[in-house]
Amino acid sequence: MRILLVLPIVMSVACKVDDTPTWALDPIYVEPQGNDLYGFQSWEFFGKAWQKQQRKKHYLCSVVVELQGTSIDPCDGCDLAWSIESTLLETDCSDSFAENEAFTALQGLALGKVDSELEVDDPYPGDSVGGYVSYEEETWEAHGWAYPTAYD
Repeated sequence: MRILLVLPIVMSVACKVDDTPTWALDPIYVEPQGNDLYGFQSWEFFGKAWQKQQRKKHYLCSVVVELQGTSIDPCDGCDLAWSIESTLLETDCSDSFAENEAFTALQGLALGKVDSELEVDDPYPGDSVGGYVSYEEETWEAHGWAYPTAYD
C-alpha cells in the first residue's frame, strides 16, 4: 500500500513537464459598434514542445483582454483606426503572469492595405485587409490580416 501511494508522487516529479510559456497565439476578434468597435484579444500560451507538435496537451494557460475602441483619424495607409481601451477580463494563468502590463498595452488598432512584408502569407488574398497595432502613441506596426470569421 505504501508503494502505491509513493509511486504516483515519484512519477509526478520524474515526469514534470516544463511549463515555461514558450509560444503564444494572440488573435484579436472585433466587431463594429457604429463608428466604434468592441472585441477581445485572446492570448493562448503553450510549452516548448508545441513547436514540434501543435497539440492541446502543450497548452499552459490563456489571458483574455476586453477591447473597447473609439474611432480616430486613420494612420498613414490605413482606412480605419481606433484608440483602444483594454481591460483584463479573465485568465487561468497565475496572477503574477496574468498581471503583466503587456497584455493591456495595446493603444490602437487599424485596418488598411496588407503590408508588403505580409502579402506572401496573406491567408485570403484579395479578401483580407491589413491589421495594424499601436503600443505607443502614433507608432503603428503591421500585425497581420483582418478577414471575416466565417473564413476560418
